[in-house]
Amino acid sequence: MKIKMSKGTTADSEDMKRSSILEQTAESIKAANRGISEEDITAFIDEAFEWESMNKPFPKEYNRV
Repeated sequence: MKIKMSKGTTADSEDMKRSSILEQTAESIKAANRGISEEDITAFIDEAFEWESMNKPFPKEYNRV
């Protein structure tokens, strides 16, 4: 099913669902990390990439979920 969008474009309803899920996920992540500084988040991401580059699993104590 195609849905008419503004400016004369169309979008597949599946694309719209994906977009909505992505937006909801982003908002959830923002809410869950609201108390963490940008610097700390950047450090966590850098450390995760470092662990990945060494092909080691990320330590379980870092899992917050």
